[in-house]
Amino acid sequence: MNIFTTMQPELVSIVVAGAVGVVAYLYQRAIQGLPTNLQKLFDELAQVATQAVEQTYAASNPGGALKKQAAMQTIAAMSHELGLKFNERHASAAIESAVYNMNLYQHYYQPAPTSSLDSSILPASGPTGVGVVTSTPEK
Repeated sequence: MNIFTTMQPELVSIVVAGAVGVVAYLYQRAIQGLPTNLQKLFDELAQVATQAVEQTYAASNPGGALKKQAAMQTIAAMSHELGLKFNERHASAAIESAVYNMNLYQHYYQPAPTSSLDSSILPASGPTGVGVVTSTPEK
């Protein structure tokens, strides 16, 4: 028997698996190149970059222009690493949108001040920290 005839099923499986992997990769690359998907990807990159810049400058507030410049540089670097063409106008608009959404979230979802909490609704506790029943249920 020839060695190729005994290994033929394994070779076919390896070649088919490799071909499927290459086709999946090429399909993913083609889908990323569509304008709608690029816009979504830039929006996500802008959100990540904006949050990263806000965390970097959390202690000091250097101003919006410096933060935006840092976010633009971050998006440009991420785009380059992903093999995407960097569009400055789109990146600028995506950063403005991300900042607006972040400010909107902070405005509407701030925790309530602790002084406004009503402490009378807290359960009474006994000496061991276990809740104590102060009244009996009516029958």
